[in-house]
Amino acid sequence: GVRELAANVGVVFSSTDGKVVDHFEYEEEGDRTVIKATNYMSDNAGSILSKQTREGTLYWSGMGQNIARENDLAFSAIRGFSTSYCPTKKGAVSKKKGLNAFTGTDISLVSLVQARNNARVAVSGSFTMFSDAFMSKKGSSNKAFAEDVSSWVLGYKSVLRFKDLKHVKKGTGVSQDVYRIKDEISVSLKIEEWSAAKQKWLPFERSDVQVE
Repeated sequence: GVRELAANVGVVFSSTDGKVVDHFEYEEEGDRTVIKATNYMSDNAGSILSKQTREGTLYWSGMGQNIARENDLAFSAIRGFSTSYCPTKKGAVSKKKGLNAFTGTDISLVSLVQARNNARVAVSGSFTMFSDAFMSKKGSSNKAFAEDVSSWVLGYKSVLRFKDLKHVKKGTGVSQDVYRIKDEISVSLKIEEWSAAKQKWLPFERSDVQVE
């Protein structure tokens, strides 16, 4: 089922089957399970979420998820608030070990995964966030959010490649097949990003690239 599929990519749904509740950040109409979510991932460069998305409100209602801390491949596109929780069948916050992970900002509303083979997956606990009713609300970022996430998953944005990799021993300018532990090495390469709009590779201009 959906739970098993999500678990295979490191995303675990709450076992209580109840919708996420928030008594502070809810829709004005009074339904505590319709959350006005704005706790987006940090993405000032717009690699996944656009400025239009981050400046709006995501109307969301559904089941909460949790991402294991040891999972380096999954991350949350948007989280719950510190006041959010996944209720038990009695409607309360569970004190059981394991269910505590489904409280506050540990709750992921929409999770994203990029596998080691570069395959991408989006896991949402809400169907209604994609509905016309939610997308048409005043100040809603639902449409922009859906476009951003689908573009990322389908590989229309944030796809990089590198070429012309060169490495030389510092001070000598000589490239070697084997370097010693204390050798200082200069590495250079060209990184390009795919532009779906222009249908071509463009230079990737960032200052925080790390080579491992």
